[in-house]
Amino acid sequence: MSASLWALRVSALVPSALAAFAASGCITQDLQFVPPTNFPPSIEVPLGGAYPLDEVIQLRADEIGGGGDAGPISTLRFDVLVRDPDVDQELQYLVFVDYQRGVTLFPSGQGFVQPASGSASDRRVRSLPVQVPVLGQALSRAGCHRIEMLVSQRFSIEDGVPTRDPIAAGDLGTATWWVATQATEGDAVDMTGCP
Repeated sequence: MSASLWALRVSALVPSALAAFAASGCITQDLQFVPPTNFPPSIEVPLGGAYPLDEVIQLRADEIGGGGDAGPISTLRFDVLVRDPDVDQELQYLVFVDYQRGVTLFPSGQGFVQPASGSASDRRVRSLPVQVPVLGQALSRAGCHRIEMLVSQRFSIEDGVPTRDPIAAGDLGTATWWVATQATEGDAVDMTGCP
């Protein structure tokens, strides 16, 4: 058989062989979607901001009702920064005062942290102002108090109330402030009795 005749026979067989292979269903793609890593957020106090994390906040119970020089203290305002590499993810925050498992049923505050705008210099950092009520609340009683802020993508819900547990394990940023509320000026506060 001449080489040209052999090449003609092979070229006639190739298309039919490819068609038979394709019809057998042997061409498959095993694609698996791997979701991107969800990084946990963190909470910071900006340099020079009120109520740094390493200082005890001092309050006086006799000033909270309006007896102080600065007028009544009804809330504490915390201006915090939430850092999260997942720049397009909406976050949720919860605030607890003197939390005790099985006793504290509701957070003192809650809300959402929207993604930073596209024009922000660093979209990983979001500014969050949070008001914590003082007047008529636990913080107005003399003694040591604990304020906790928790941030996550979402928290689990029980009986319509958010729990302290994030939906995704490990997806949690926390910050804690300690408050010493004096009965009157000069009174000592036992910080070992904090909840």
